[in-house]
Amino acid sequence: MIHHPLIWLRRFRHRKGYGVHSPFAYTFLRDVIYESNHYYAYDDIEKELRGNCWQRMVKRKRERLLFRLKNWCGDRPFIHAMSWSVDVAKQLSPDAMLVLDHLQDNRVAWQRIRKDGRTRVTFDLYDFGIALFDPELTKQNYIVNW
Repeated sequence: MIHHPLIWLRRFRHRKGYGVHSPFAYTFLRDVIYESNHYYAYDDIEKELRGNCWQRMVKRKRERLLFRLKNWCGDRPFIHAMSWSVDVAKQLSPDAMLVLDHLQDNRVAWQRIRKDGRTRVTFDLYDFGIALFDPELTKQNYIVNW
């Protein structure tokens, strides 16, 4: 979640799928990233939240997104990494989804992932980087104001 108002304003035109022309990417943004329906696991997530009001709000948004991403993947490999490593690279397959956490601390690794020949579609959510490797997709990088 973006904490700084100026960063949010700079990324404002990249919200809710505006400017995304790929039907796959638009559907992914609309039905996964910006999904607002209540899921069964949200109650369990709420019970686990700790901290002050602001920390709980940030954690809630983050954990709900991770749940929706895992749910969207289904049986396909879901790789949630805090940093890029050889072990993470070995787990990648054409049907995998990679979620790189703490993207602002991993910008060099994120650039490497975006330029990798196996990477097809990436979503930069400022805090998270999401990479998909399906060879049938057209190579594209999206900035998302999430």
